[in-house]
Amino acid sequence: MMTRLGVDIEAGDWLDDRQFSFCAGRGAEDDVNRLIDGTGAIPGRYVMGLFLDIIGAFNGARWSDMLERINAISGCRHLVRLFEDYFADRHTQMMLNWGSFRKGLDRGCPQGSKVGPLGWILLFDSFLHLPWPSCVQAMAYADDAALIIGADTRKELEETAGVCCTLIENWGAQHALVFNAQKTEAITLRLPRGTDLDKYCTPSQVGWPVRQVQKSC
Repeated sequence: MMTRLGVDIEAGDWLDDRQFSFCAGRGAEDDVNRLIDGTGAIPGRYVMGLFLDIIGAFNGARWSDMLERINAISGCRHLVRLFEDYFADRHTQMMLNWGSFRKGLDRGCPQGSKVGPLGWILLFDSFLHLPWPSCVQAMAYADDAALIIGADTRKELEETAGVCCTLIENWGAQHALVFNAQKTEAITLRLPRGTDLDKYCTPSQVGWPVRQVQKSC
């Protein structure tokens, strides 16, 4: 099954090159280099990095969403059926003092499995293709995501970050996934010389209670 999927994915160029995990020939070092290159290439006097965390992503990813995404990017009914068969008739069972409890499963992609991580990155690929503003670059590593946001003014930066937060929340709601605002971090990647970092951007201005960390450069 994985051999067939690998051939189809490579031939169809299904996965975005901004996903750096569970992909042959890509890794964390490539992700960092893409972040550095993206920071240098993105226009604007102000550049901010927004780093995102999803609560229980691998446990909460719905199989129906994966199937919908696979159908959308491949258009191959046979491949969809292959995944449907893989997900079919799966249950979990818990042994208790009074007996056992059995429940059907409709979500989850264990990281140790062969197909689970692939199902996740196919689903998360739709996040990378959201209608981000032109001054925004998105990238992903497994279930983590980063946005590079550029702007010429502080006000424009704050407004663009707010648009991004709305897109993020809506995508999460659509897929029954929750982004952890408490673990979301904003980091300064570029500032005009002489700018006071404390006056640069605040969590409330971004739209979420994100934590601002030390300026990177």
